[in-house]
This record gives sequence, structure tokens and C-alpha cells, in this order.
Amino acid sequence: IPQRTMKERKIMPDDRNLAPWFSLANKLLDIGYEIAASAGPEVQRNDDHAGDIRLMAVSLIARSLSNLRGVLAMVVAKRLVEARVLARCILENQFWLVGFTNEPDKFRQLIIDDDLNRRGSKGRTLFETGEMPDDVEKKLRGWMRDNKGWKTSKSVTPKQIARDAQIGDAYV
Repeated sequence: IPQRTMKERKIMPDDRNLAPWFSLANKLLDIGYEIAASAGPEVQRNDDHAGDIRLMAVSLIARSLSNLRGVLAMVVAKRLVEARVLARCILENQFWLVGFTNEPDKFRQLIIDDDLNRRGSKGRTLFETGEMPDDVEKKLRGWMRDNKGWKTSKSVTPKQIARDAQIGDAYV
């Protein structure tokens, strides 16, 4: 993650009532950037699947940081519905992170299965609903043939992840 100056990261509202919340959010961003930046050496160390798990966890942190910046920008723009959607994404990322902490291999496999399921479902939808260039169709058919597991892989929901991570009460 590129190092940025404090000034580049700060997003502040015009409304003075929101300033304490934005100050807290900006401090959380600073801490999050430090955590993500410090994870580099650990992510590069690949011991079995642990490196994959660390990379997935750091990716979730990076996504949460991006979402938090988006929340702040949406609040400043008075787009509260969009800010709420992004805030919910941060909470859902937390479910995954807790799951990685408790059962890393299980949650790694859940992400892989969910990804396979989504890709296969999208491919099937493309075949059923539209036309595509021959080279794209050939590549897609090849992927589906090489990754037959997509048919039996399962999609996961945030509610399921929260329950599996044993923080189901956090899901509202």
C-alpha cells in the first residue's frame, strides 16, 4: 500500500457536529494503513496456505479502508444511503476477518468456493442470455470445463459468514 501523507488521507465535513466522528474515522484510517503496510513481509512468506490467508485478510482490510474513505466522501456529499451501504460492507468484511482469525482454512475455502460459484453462474448466465464473440465463448467454455467444481461450490451470504465466524449477533 503506497504511503500517503496525512493531509491526503483526511476527509472532513462542513458540519461541525460531524467533526468528532470524522476525526475518529480519520484516526482509524491511519491505523488501518499502518496495519496493512506492516503486513507486507508476512504476506510474502508463503507457508502452505497461510500466505493465501494473510493476503486475503490484508485485502479485506484494504477494501474496508477504501469503503471507509467512501463513507466519509458520501457523508460530505450528503449521500447517506450510499454511505450506509458502504458502512455495511465494512461490517461484512469484519465477519470475514473474524472468521479468518478463528478458522482460517475453513474461511479460505469458503472464499474459493464462493468465487468459483459466482464465476460459473455468470458464465452460465452469459450462455443463456446473450451472444458473445467466438474467442470469448471458447475461453469461457474452457474455464468451465477446467473448473467443474463451480457446479457444486456454494455461494455464501454475509449472514452465513457472521454465523460461521461465531458473531451472528452482529448481523442485523
